Amino acid sequence: LIQLHNEQINNINFEVALFSKWTQFLHIITLLLSGFLVYRSIQQQTNLNNHLNIFNHKLESLVTTRTKELDNAQSIAKIGSWNFNLVTGSLNWSSELYRIFEIIEPQSQDKLYNLYLQKIHPEDIQTLDHLINRAIEHGEDYVIDHRVSLDGGKRIKYVRGIGKVTKNEAGKTISLSGTCQDLTESKVTEIESTSILNTMSEGLVIQGHKGDIQKFNPGALSLLGLTADQLKKKFKIF
Repeated sequence: LIQLHNEQINNINFEVALFSKWTQFLHIITLLLSGFLVYRSIQQQTNLNNHLNIFNHKLESLVTTRTKELDNAQSIAKIGSWNFNLVTGSLNWSSELYRIFEIIEPQSQDKLYNLYLQKIHPEDIQTLDHLINRAIEHGEDYVIDHRVSLDGGKRIKYVRGIGKVTKNEAGKTISLSGTCQDLTESKVTEIESTSILNTMSEGLVIQGHKGDIQKFNPGALSLLGLTADQLKKKFKIF
């Protein structure tokens, strides 16, 4: 009986030892499998990150290229652009707009707007301010030709400003955006030609293709015996 009992104990110990070994084996297999899954997950995440990095790089390169193209186009056309978000208070200018107003880029938003106001000709600022307030309060787009005063008024630029309103669903203005074109060269040419026209002793009247009066000089008024208002109302002279 003692021998049989010892054999049973030995069998139990063997089974316990076998079970323990098997448990250890399963534990090792589980660790290996977990490690493999973690490795695969890390590898997949790494591949995904690499693809995202490549995509982001291509996207940044495309944005940079398009920005340079837009900046070059604006520089050639002498047209700057701007956007003013009334909700966030964010004010953004294109590089060409900085160049037109001869303001060093970049500037803080508050300082930028103050510098901008200082550049507006004193005789034009009230009209411009009125149009901007109308745009904000009543949602009205605007177009204005005004002067830019530089070097303490020693130099003048002529620009055309266009403002467009964006409204929310309730019809409230939430942002303004627009452009500003430098018309100085064409305006100076126009002023010079008008000056020459006015000093001519001969009478000169310029008509459009429909016969409408576009320009005339004092000599023409004297020759025709008409006032300026009378001449403007006449579509056909000869």
